[in-house]
Amino acid sequence: VGLSKGRKGRAAELSAGGVAYSDLCVGDVYDWLAATFFGASRADLTPAQDREMREMVDKLEAASGALRRMPGDVDGAPSRAFATSPGIRRYCAAADAVRWRHRPLSYYAVSHGVGAAAYTPCVMRRASFERRKEEELTYWYRPVPAGSPPTEALVFVHGIGIGPAPYASFLGACADEGTPIVAVEMGAFSQRLFPCAPPSPDRFAALLHAALGRLGIERAVLVGHSLGSTFVHYATSRDGAGRVAGVALLDPVACLLHHSTTTGEFVYSSNQASLEEALMDYLFKKELWSSIVVSRNLPWHEASLWPADCSPQTPTLVAVGARDLVVAPTRVRAAFGSWQARLRGVRVLWMEQGAHGSWLADEAQGAELVAAVRSLRREASRGGRRLRLPRLRANERADGGERAAAVAGKPGTQQKLGDLGI
Repeated sequence: VGLSKGRKGRAAELSAGGVAYSDLCVGDVYDWLAATFFGASRADLTPAQDREMREMVDKLEAASGALRRMPGDVDGAPSRAFATSPGIRRYCAAADAVRWRHRPLSYYAVSHGVGAAAYTPCVMRRASFERRKEEELTYWYRPVPAGSPPTEALVFVHGIGIGPAPYASFLGACADEGTPIVAVEMGAFSQRLFPCAPPSPDRFAALLHAALGRLGIERAVLVGHSLGSTFVHYATSRDGAGRVAGVALLDPVACLLHHSTTTGEFVYSSNQASLEEALMDYLFKKELWSSIVVSRNLPWHEASLWPADCSPQTPTLVAVGARDLVVAPTRVRAAFGSWQARLRGVRVLWMEQGAHGSWLADEAQGAELVAAVRSLRREASRGGRRLRLPRLRANERADGGERAAAVAGKPGTQQKLGDLGI
């Protein structure tokens, strides 16, 4: 749920989720649920769907408190009879029209013809990677020199951009000479022309684990940047073979997806106050195929990572910049930097000057992140339990309202409340 311009003056009273729970009325929640769960307006719901939705709201109110009633609202009436709050609109990227900006075919001649066909192969092969496939999953593999002692592999999933090539030097710095590296290439959000949709969570996890098995990799540290963090979470949460030794999530879209920050900034924002913001909006946020991925092809309730999903036996690094506008950095730090999260093997690297992806171009931030990932790898090789990183503050506490905002628990079939658009 997002705010109209007329209500932005109350920003001090709002959480990172957009609108305070106390500001919502029953009609607002009904309106959001109808679009999100049923892909329809309230007027188009069947009686059975309407009844199911009202049961959802009853459970929400039992867990988080009563919602406001507008004048004329009558409990027990069909959902379409309830009014919505003036000035509040819902975010529902999965049901709203895909937001994208036109670009000429010549754009893709460069991004695909040059980027995919020339730049990516050149950069990756220069870094000793070779291209391989596991059915529809494409990845780049850097094998270890003959005679190298066995070590955990490094597996990486990139974010929205032009593929894994911009990360090649970063991956090399995070690994040792004898570390096998697997860099997954997700064509669906790499500025390709007519790409295939990304695999489902189950399919992605199955393909990745099959690829690692084919390579003889028994243990691996999984690293995901931005949107790639959701795919890392898919694979980690489906690790039946116990292959995942550690997890690093960089600028993690996967963390606290029930907040509207990421959806509002990435999908709905039209803020182009500077040349940098205008370029970001055009090149990444509103590219057609990437927009389809974030709005249509990813089940966000499965992508969202909670501290309770983490385990001390599989240490987790969450790296976030204070100036990140795509995720909710202070909320991510509060939740994943809490003592409860630390007991589950989670540590936060807080980059004071960091913006979303700025570490790729900033040498100091990049070095700090490389050191943190290497520290995670050392901890993972010892079986987890402890991970020491700088910039951790003992007085950080998790926001007790995080799960209440998503119906008092990890999102499930009846608990996917919160914005799951991206």
